Amino acid sequence: MRRNNLLNRLIGQLDTLVPFLALAHEDIFEMIQSKYTAWFLPDQRKAVPHSLAVYETQICHAAFLLGYSYTESFLADLVRCIYISNPRMLPKEKELKFVEVRKVRSYRAILHLMIDKNAGRP
Repeated sequence: MRRNNLLNRLIGQLDTLVPFLALAHEDIFEMIQSKYTAWFLPDQRKAVPHSLAVYETQICHAAFLLGYSYTESFLADLVRCIYISNPRMLPKEKELKFVEVRKVRSYRAILHLMIDKNAGRP
């Protein structure tokens, strides 16, 4: 079933955060510190953390945001899956513009357009 595929994708994505978090290691921070003048332009060097604590916090924040993004994508795709299997759940008060309807060729395409509008996709 598609929902299981979505869940497995989310779990796989979240699993990639473990090695990402391992980048917050002191050895990696020291290597970045020793190479940053060669790797970054002068105006970019201001953004390079100057302490291990700041570096670890940046890695943790980045991992959190990435995990949040993965979860948000999972939920939007799950909503799409639910709406496709049960279109009667779509909000009754939502409307499509005539120009939007003219661009599609089938009921299924209209359904997908309506789902996209309700699942937060442009």
